[in-house]
Amino acid sequence: MKRLFFILIATFSLCFSAMAANPENGYVLLNNGTMIKGTVTKDKSGQSVTIVTDNNKVYTYRMTEVNRIVESDPTASMPRGKRTYNTYYEYDRGFWFGFDLYGGISTNVNSSNRGNSGITELDATIGYRVNEFFRFGVGAGFRYYTNSSNIREKSGAWAFPVFLNVRGNLIPGYERKVVPYYSLSSGVTIQDGFMIRPTIGARFGALRRSAFLLGLSYNGQTLKDPLSKTRFQSFVTLNIGYEF
Repeated sequence: MKRLFFILIATFSLCFSAMAANPENGYVLLNNGTMIKGTVTKDKSGQSVTIVTDNNKVYTYRMTEVNRIVESDPTASMPRGKRTYNTYYEYDRGFWFGFDLYGGISTNVNSSNRGNSGITELDATIGYRVNEFFRFGVGAGFRYYTNSSNIREKSGAWAFPVFLNVRGNLIPGYERKVVPYYSLSSGVTIQDGFMIRPTIGARFGALRRSAFLLGLSYNGQTLKDPLSKTRFQSFVTLNIGYEF
């Protein structure tokens, strides 16, 4: 009876392992740009993948090293003249677009006669993606100061930032739905002066190109205060955005 029990357990384990492995022919694209064709078997834990090539070479990689696994030859859909994946990131390059909405408040107002000013800004950015860790672009936007007279000499509450921007992921985004990112914008604000805005935050989304953004920014802005003195005004802002 015991022998029959152990035989049943062993048979069940083998069947489970076979179902978990589920080998199939395909192409494995690695994050470093390498493409490997062969019989692909995922470890039952989901932490690694093994490929046996047509000439019986065996390769094993952690899933964090794998970009994706496809069934058909990915080079078939490449533009004419690009027939290799030896530099995979080349095909991950291209133009990108982004929209960011900022909201926050000024700081370091050193006067008992004046209060702080709120700030709301909507920006649009267009640029070029080198890889997931670095992309650059140019942008412009509309800014509105709440209680503008507290910190600015200008009578109007509107200003118009124009800037250069660099941004990217801080860690690889493969197989991650939440990825920390950085951003740095620098330029001029029409009606005010020089501006700089570093941001740190998180990208949310399963797609590598498209994601929602949530960040915390410091915005430094030169402007003329109500006493006509040029000063460097600081703001702390939260931002939400979308890029694709």
